[in-house]
Amino acid sequence: METRIGIWRGHQSIFFYHFNQTSLHLQLRGSTLTFALSGLSSICSSTTKYHPGNLEERRKTGLASLRVELLLNLSTSIISHHKATFTVPSTTFLSQLPTPIFLIYRVSFTFTMKPKGHRDSRFHGSIPGFLRLLLIQITVFFASSCALSPVPCGGEVQAEGSLASPGYPQSIYSSIDCVWDIEAPAGHVVLLTVVELRYDIYTIPTDCRWGWLAVGFKKTSQRNVTMCHYLDAGRTIISPSNTMRLFYKKMSYYGTSSFNVTLSSRIFDTCIPRDLKITSFNSTSATLTWIVLKDKNNMFSSFVSLFSSGNKTQNYTTTNKELTITGLSPGSNYSVSISSMCDGTESIASTAIAVQTNPAPPLNVVVERDFPFFYVSWTAPNGPNKDHYTYYVKWYLKKHFSTVTNVDKTDYTIAGVLPGKNYTVSVTSSYNNKYSEPATITFTAVPCGGKVRAEGWLSSPGYPQYIHSNTDCVWDIEAPLGHVVFLTVVDLNSSYILSSQCNWAWLAVGYNRTSQRDITMCQRSDIGRTIVSPSNTLRVFYQTTSSYNRMRRFNVTLSSQDGCVPAQLKVVSYSPTSVTLSWIVPNDLNNTHLSFVSLFSSGKEIQNRTTKSKELTITGLSPFTEYSVSISSLCKGTESIRATIDVQTGPSPPMNLEVVEQDVGFAFLRWTAPNDPNKDNYTYHVTWYQSEYSMNSTTVHGAEINITSLTPGENYTLTVTSSYNNKTSIPATITFTAEKCGGDLLAEGSLVSPGFPFNYQNNMDCVWDVRAPDGQVVVLNVVNLHLEDPYNCRNDWLGVAYTNTMQREITMCQPQNIGRIITSSSNFMRIFFHSDGSVTGRGFNITLSAQDGCVPAQLKVVSYSPTSVSLTWIVPNDLNNTHLSFVSLFSSGDKIQNHTTKNKELTITGLSTFAEYNVSISSLCNGTESIPATIDVQTGPSPPMNLEVVEQGVGFAFVRWTAPNDPNKDNYTYHVTWYQSEYSMNSTTVNGTEINITSLTLGENYTLTVTSSYNNKTSIPATLTFTAEKCGGKLLAEGWFVSPGFPLCYENKMDCVWDVRAPDEHVVVLTVMDLDLGYNPNCQYDWLGLAYTNTTQGEITMCEAKNIGRIITSSSNFMRIFFHSDWIHTGRGFNITLSAQDGCIPIQLKVVSYSPTSVSLTWIVPNDLNNTHLSFVSLFSSGNKIQNHTTKNKELTIAGLSPFTEYNVSISSLCDGTESIPATIDVQTGPSPPMNLAVVEEGFGFASLRWTAPHDPNKDSYRYLVKWYQNVNSMVSSETAQNITGKNITRLTPARNYTVSVTSSYNSKSSLPATITFTTVPCVVNVPAEGWLASPDDRHNIDSNTDCVWTIEAPVDRVVVLTVVDLNYYYYYSSSQCYQNWLAVGYNQTSDRDVTMCRYSDVGRRIISTTNTSWLYYRKTSNADGVHFNVTLSSQESCNVEKCQKRCTGIDCKNDGTCSCDDICTVSCNCRAAYKGNTCDLGADIVAAVLRQDAPKVEFDMTVRFHLPGLNTSQQETMLREQFQNLSGFNQVSVSQLNEGTTNDYPVKAKFNYTNDNINKVYNGDLKYEIAKTFPARVRSASQENITLIGDISQQNVPMEDLDEVFQCNTKYDGYIVSFNNTKAFCKSPCTDPSYCNNRGNCTHLQTGAMCSCDPHCKDKDQSTFFKILFGVLGGVLGVVILLGIVHHFVKRRSPSKSHTSPKNDC
Repeated sequence: METRIGIWRGHQSIFFYHFNQTSLHLQLRGSTLTFALSGLSSICSSTTKYHPGNLEERRKTGLASLRVELLLNLSTSIISHHKATFTVPSTTFLSQLPTPIFLIYRVSFTFTMKPKGHRDSRFHGSIPGFLRLLLIQITVFFASSCALSPVPCGGEVQAEGSLASPGYPQSIYSSIDCVWDIEAPAGHVVLLTVVELRYDIYTIPTDCRWGWLAVGFKKTSQRNVTMCHYLDAGRTIISPSNTMRLFYKKMSYYGTSSFNVTLSSRIFDTCIPRDLKITSFNSTSATLTWIVLKDKNNMFSSFVSLFSSGNKTQNYTTTNKELTITGLSPGSNYSVSISSMCDGTESIASTAIAVQTNPAPPLNVVVERDFPFFYVSWTAPNGPNKDHYTYYVKWYLKKHFSTVTNVDKTDYTIAGVLPGKNYTVSVTSSYNNKYSEPATITFTAVPCGGKVRAEGWLSSPGYPQYIHSNTDCVWDIEAPLGHVVFLTVVDLNSSYILSSQCNWAWLAVGYNRTSQRDITMCQRSDIGRTIVSPSNTLRVFYQTTSSYNRMRRFNVTLSSQDGCVPAQLKVVSYSPTSVTLSWIVPNDLNNTHLSFVSLFSSGKEIQNRTTKSKELTITGLSPFTEYSVSISSLCKGTESIRATIDVQTGPSPPMNLEVVEQDVGFAFLRWTAPNDPNKDNYTYHVTWYQSEYSMNSTTVHGAEINITSLTPGENYTLTVTSSYNNKTSIPATITFTAEKCGGDLLAEGSLVSPGFPFNYQNNMDCVWDVRAPDGQVVVLNVVNLHLEDPYNCRNDWLGVAYTNTMQREITMCQPQNIGRIITSSSNFMRIFFHSDGSVTGRGFNITLSAQDGCVPAQLKVVSYSPTSVSLTWIVPNDLNNTHLSFVSLFSSGDKIQNHTTKNKELTITGLSTFAEYNVSISSLCNGTESIPATIDVQTGPSPPMNLEVVEQGVGFAFVRWTAPNDPNKDNYTYHVTWYQSEYSMNSTTVNGTEINITSLTLGENYTLTVTSSYNNKTSIPATLTFTAEKCGGKLLAEGWFVSPGFPLCYENKMDCVWDVRAPDEHVVVLTVMDLDLGYNPNCQYDWLGLAYTNTTQGEITMCEAKNIGRIITSSSNFMRIFFHSDWIHTGRGFNITLSAQDGCIPIQLKVVSYSPTSVSLTWIVPNDLNNTHLSFVSLFSSGNKIQNHTTKNKELTIAGLSPFTEYNVSISSLCDGTESIPATIDVQTGPSPPMNLAVVEEGFGFASLRWTAPHDPNKDSYRYLVKWYQNVNSMVSSETAQNITGKNITRLTPARNYTVSVTSSYNSKSSLPATITFTTVPCVVNVPAEGWLASPDDRHNIDSNTDCVWTIEAPVDRVVVLTVVDLNYYYYYSSSQCYQNWLAVGYNQTSDRDVTMCRYSDVGRRIISTTNTSWLYYRKTSNADGVHFNVTLSSQESCNVEKCQKRCTGIDCKNDGTCSCDDICTVSCNCRAAYKGNTCDLGADIVAAVLRQDAPKVEFDMTVRFHLPGLNTSQQETMLREQFQNLSGFNQVSVSQLNEGTTNDYPVKAKFNYTNDNINKVYNGDLKYEIAKTFPARVRSASQENITLIGDISQQNVPMEDLDEVFQCNTKYDGYIVSFNNTKAFCKSPCTDPSYCNNRGNCTHLQTGAMCSCDPHCKDKDQSTFFKILFGVLGGVLGVVILLGIVHHFVKRRSPSKSHTSPKNDC
């Protein structure tokens, strides 16, 4: 029998093949390639060969390679060869495979060559482009034709030898489901050891969803132990009886699998009790359970023995297998062993089990209250181990609680208590992870508020902790009579940042006890605010609500002061010559008392004022000068003590503000500094604007500014203010109009854009009108053009108009316009230039000229064809077309045509295709022929010919045409455009004469055009219209069906619909053989859909490979198939088979829900849609029918089932009196939920959960999915290991409510959840100053919000020492700010963060507290990663002010030095800058040099070569003189020309005054630069041409050795030397010279000068040394005399200065 199969791309066959039992033939478009596959007739043959056929035929067809593969069940290649002969798997292997066996040969061909000598009308001798270099796969299907006897999978085996998967060690590729019953001799148990287990799809040992090797301990049980990972190799499992069931399952399409186990048996005593378990316990009892395998009916007696410390203390006898032992001691350890009476003989005892009771709860819990804490104490319970108990203390406020773990004493102090709130405290005993029942007590915290004296501090309850709930406190603060209350805000946090409303939380002040909130505060900007009461009382209110702003607290200091003393002094305004102040006198609110105001300057009183008003303006002051003001009041005839305030006037405004230079787009302004003492240090803030909405500003240090980017012709306002030390003057103001751009020009010379060749400004609109003489025209030539947008001229452009309109006729912006010549139509031309508001360029440069108006102008080609050219032109002086024009056509220099016309347009015909010509045109003007104008022209190519669609398929069309008969046709390219409408146009350019167009929308009409193109010339288009192939149709429910192009990728933008029908009374069955739709998450791009009716909405959508093997049955004899692809992703597509099935058989069986004891199913019977036929439902367990149901409904709930048990359901229907064959489905009940879920332990950041496994048969194999969350958006989940009934949850946010749910899970079945809620522990602890302290979960980065406070206490008279060992806030690795995350130290309870750290550089930092208590704050937000810290704590002797002052007594610090102490009270002197030493009695090595009051003036001579175009000699001399006078330090300047009329050299003479600022300019030679800087910007920009300083400036009057005449040393000590470095003058001691003291002498600088102290080793010489020196001197007296003379001369030259000489000691 011969089978013929075709491969299609869309509806068009590409190639096909057919085969019979011995050969396979491939036919490709008339070319046939034949080769034989021998052995196809019998799959059992051991060898299969193929022959490649005729090699010449292979070459002709382009077949380069061939590959044959034998596939098993469409998935895995068993063999894959390129060889001519290969061997198929042996018959033995094939016979071991589970039936059915589905074998496939896959033959792959690769085409790489065009076949030659084979043509047909459709392909013209070439393989289609989409086949070249592609792999075309052809699959030949056939079933086994030999009789195989496969070995059954499963059965009964003895507990000996080995057992393996079929075909082991070969892997299993397909679905398999085997069960073996293993039996050992009676009285033995089965031992199974796993040698090898492989499921290559699994990477997680706990996930066995798609296959497993499992053990059941009974023949009726299911999977007591489940394995699926290679790590299970080596595992040994022992049965509880002499039987064991082994399950082996693998689902299709999920990897490969194999296993090998060994089996053995051993004797087992079934009388010994086993599986001892403790099911519950408390402090005095424990309940146990066990089993005796031989006593299934509880007939045998069990003997239970209780042991304590090895001694038997109790005996029990029972026939039950459960017992509660009472009378135990709390917190004690016991052991229990059990034996049984079996057949009259007592068995040996079981292995003992350890029992431990819970500790007893604490006794006599008592709470002592205080503000803001409470003290809890209790008594240890009576128990043998009570001395080892620890206690958990919890205190509750409603549902919020905190926990302190491992309290090893019987009391605890709890801080941060909210006032007036009801609390519950519970204390739980703990020992060896066992916990007692809690002992509980309730109480009310001390209320908030009361009477307070005006001293010390006042803070929110629990400060520095934040308030999280409702608080309403009132304090009445009282000062002594005649005094007033001072309240200063130190800390205030209510989470208000920008709002000025204090709606939900505030700190308020009332001036009397009956008032409410005279002042209300809620912002951090209120910190530092001081409030003074008008009397001796003040009421403070503090209120918070729980609804908003969860971070709130405050801290204020309180003090009192005489009510007659002026208070709240403040400066309300200032000017250069005045200051306005205000104040209050608390005891004079009616302004009846006099106030005495004194103004001081440099300590001297300069003004006195007396006033009853509490506001005063003091005038007559100097600009920017510091003063002090003191104010006292006359109160009851007595003048009060004075209150003082420092004030400062502001700077004066700039003077002489003017615009000194302007041009298009910019203005240069200058002003004069005011005559203020600090004017040299002033900066100037300059603001300029057209309106308040277009304001620009900048700050400059000099007295001039160049403003650019001005809009031409617009009015501007400019202001300049002086500024120094945050003081600003009133503004100096000027208005001006920016230069306009444009004007009238003659047609000559050049025109450039403003600023050219530098960039032009933004926002420019310029218009120039250009005129030529009468009878002539304007000719414009573009020399340079560089604008912002060189593409579409949207932003910046250069335009031309021929009339005085504002509409441009020519627009240019591209560089290719350079060289363009434009001629006007009259003697007038208008030029436009526009720039937008952003990017600029260099601009333009054009030349303008005039030309005779009779010469033809503006010649241009308006159209062309392959044989003609049309031109137009103008004659400027003949706008009425009355003059003749003479047109000549030239080819290769020869005139070939002449034309005469009065029109100014002409079409020249009879030309050659794509040929170049030259046209010359002159005009007859006033009887005279003008000179000609010329233009080069060229004809265009011809359009393509014979345009046609030669092939079409789904989504593509193959188009071909013929090249035109033009001389250059071989060089033509073709521009192809195709579209449905003008809004969906696609185009491309090809070099050949064919194109394959893809991604066509199915069934749509398309227009396609093709134009010939060469050398930027394009023909008219050839046009074609066609309709794209549609995708879809009608099919019968038989055979197989693939996506268009399969197995190649399908096209984009496809929407296909197929309607499939089966015979009447049948249904359509669809099987997915292959599905590849590319990257496709959630089927949002491409998909395969199914519907059971003729709707447009799919009921089933598929896009993933996991759907391969899926079988779908319709509900009638009709099924609709949809296929959709989007515009970007593609894949191979799909391959499905279709068949028909009897419509009476139930289909679409599915489980809709399940519980531990029931399963609900639905199904349909296609031929019974009205539910009139009966359905027979049978339930099977282990092959035995256990339930029957009959129903007309197509849904049923089967109850009375066992938890987590597998069943099989069979359903048939009664159709026309005949029962159909049954349909079956495997079902399984779900597990029961966990029991007794509880939180058994809590700590900071973690909680420990425990629960009990449900009473299900497979409970030992259950896993549990634990989920915990604050809300559903922050859910975290984790699965436990098998048979684990507890979970430790870590990284929890402190003091937050969490919900925890736990579900039982087994084999992808999940129970209902067990749920519990709890609140996590906060982070507030008291610790001693010893050991170390770390962030919770140290070295593990905290993932959640954390806010912790530790109170660290050292012994009395000692201070806390904290050293940072580790600190990781890598979020702040380079930041100097610690915004949201930090580790901080507070020195007292009222402070917040005295020291704040957040960088790794803080590691190693040592912080010492000021008292014996320190507070450590730790803050971390949830968006910060990688955060933890570790510090060490210790204490040391404290050092307070009193102790330091006592130790400083007797310490004499010289030269105004001060005594101070370090942190351990070691005293030392702090010396002023000019002194050093332990008592500041020595001179420093370097001392500041200050300018002498009588410093001499120095004369300078210099020559300046200066030239500025536009200025005459007198004007240049005046400018030079002004510039030198403006230079700081110059005066008495004279300037005259050196050689008048010949050069521009000017001698300049001036006197120069030294200052601290300019002395360095003298000695560094920087005066040239300083002088040049004083010249205007327009001069400096060309300084190399306009100004030159000739030669060095004469400095002979300022020798370096005379610096001491200019400077003096700022010290009382003599002997310093004035020196100078590159920046300033300074004084140095001779001791800075290492050679100043001989023989290692030590140099110190005393009040009289430098002094050498000699080393004793140099003074005390021994006698031998003495005689050597003596004889040396006597032997060379003359030499010594000469040497002394030289030394004397040397010492004299080393004298440090003429005025200060220091004694020098030689050692």
